[in-house]
Amino acid sequence: MLDEALVPSFEVEFLVESKPLARRLHDAGLNVFSGDPRRTDTYLKADITPATCVIVEDSGKRSLRKILEAIRDAGATLVYVHRRRLRRRAQA
Repeated sequence: MLDEALVPSFEVEFLVESKPLARRLHDAGLNVFSGDPRRTDTYLKADITPATCVIVEDSGKRSLRKILEAIRDAGATLVYVHRRRLRRRAQA
């Protein structure tokens, strides 16, 4: 998992939209908070800086434009987009 690969060398925090998911990740021992990724104040509350590395997961379900604009407007300069491919269901 991503947290296991990065934790030894980086401080890792997760931002998720879902409060129940945030609770499950927190219960698993991860630094996590919930918020709207399309809002600049979400990232300002997370106290990101120009040196903060932000990794965005692209599930392909919606546009990333507002999310990337919010991250940029909050001051982050190091942004990576991870494209996640969705499995297509077999047609019956």
